[in-house]
Order: sequence, then C-alpha cells, then structure tokens
Amino acid sequence: MMFLFGLILGCILGFIVCASLAEDDDDDDDDDMEWDGTL
Repeated sequence: MMFLFGLILGCILGFIVCASLAEDDDDDDDDDMEWDGTL
C-alpha cells in the first residue's frame, strides 16, 4: 500500500518538475523571439 502511494506521489512530483522545465523552455523560446526581432 505504501509502495503504491509512493509511486503515485512520485508521478505527481515528476509531472510538476516536467511542467516547470517546459515553462523554462518556453521562456527561452521567448528570448529567442526577442533576439530575432533585434536582429
């Protein structure tokens, strides 16, 4: 039972980490867009 709970908790935490990393990637893309505008 505890193993199942830990597995679900790990999936949720992993999803949150992936989501935050994806947001960071979007920010980098926005910086690239600004760069293209400057060029």
